[in-house]
Amino acid sequence: MGVDAAQVEVGRCRALAAADPVTYEPELGAALYTRCHELHRARGPVTATGLALLEEGIALHRRLLRRNPTSLPQLALMLCWLGDAQSRLGMDAKARELMEEGVGLIRRLAHEQRDVYEDQLARALALVSHTLSRTGEHDAAVSAARESVAIWRDRVAERPGPHDTDLVAALHMLCFALTDAGREDETLAPAQESVTIARRLRAGPSGVGSARLLANGLDLQMAALANGGRRQEAVAVAEEAVHSYREAGRNGDRARSLNYLGALHNLIKLQLQLERKREARPYADLAVLECLKRIRDTDDLAELSRVVSEFAGTILDLGMSWQSGALVKRANQRLNPQPRGLGKLIARLRRG
Repeated sequence: MGVDAAQVEVGRCRALAAADPVTYEPELGAALYTRCHELHRARGPVTATGLALLEEGIALHRRLLRRNPTSLPQLALMLCWLGDAQSRLGMDAKARELMEEGVGLIRRLAHEQRDVYEDQLARALALVSHTLSRTGEHDAAVSAARESVAIWRDRVAERPGPHDTDLVAALHMLCFALTDAGREDETLAPAQESVTIARRLRAGPSGVGSARLLANGLDLQMAALANGGRRQEAVAVAEEAVHSYREAGRNGDRARSLNYLGALHNLIKLQLQLERKREARPYADLAVLECLKRIRDTDDLAELSRVVSEFAGTILDLGMSWQSGALVKRANQRLNPQPRGLGKLIARLRRG
């Protein structure tokens, strides 16, 4: 069910529950859960509407628990989703409190019914790892990420195929947690493992649908190699990451993402570190065009300023000062838009 359809269903169930709470509140709870699940999967910006839906759903499922124990898993996951949203807003203490409660509930369920709830526990642990990294509790973040990886490894061993992408995503989260903990030297093994699995998926029936998954792993592998002083090897991996992100974008997979630009930037930096300005320049020209598109189109405004600033600084080393200044100016216009015609209107009012 898509986000719009889920919202329509919430409205229908709200009307029914208002007239007959005992009969229809469980149905409303399920609709709110579905709606929040779709919003969480979309990973758009955190909105007041999204927060209100999560809080409404959590409050409803807490009430429903008194007469309907089946609300417990939905309550647990919604607590984790709200914690993730609060973390993205910088409210880390509140986020951790919510996630600890949610994971505690899911862990209890997974202990009682492993086959039913362990997958949910693994996904919740990934969210917890991200939140703990934000709050500076890096050892705990790495531990949560490792537990998530271990669960998915067991799942893949039991039934190869359905959970391969989950294992790859968990390995990526482990790399992020290790990097945030300052343990970059430990990221190469999980990054390479993720790339091996993603290559297999890319060659299989899922085909182009795995291009971004492979690109993400290659980006992590490149960073691990570069941090280990293996820049020559890292260049080839960075080139493949660029190709995979481009392929994913052509197929409509997060076409407005900043990842492709980031991969181009990483490749340019590696070429500069190896004193290969001639090889870097064509990628820089391509990246300038991509940067202009992303400034225009991206929904990830929180990251836009950082990405453009870093890229603009890098291309100065290639003598591209005009392009660097133009990108910064264009990004500032996107981040701080002024109403068109406002200056002329004010001037006319003053003259009048």
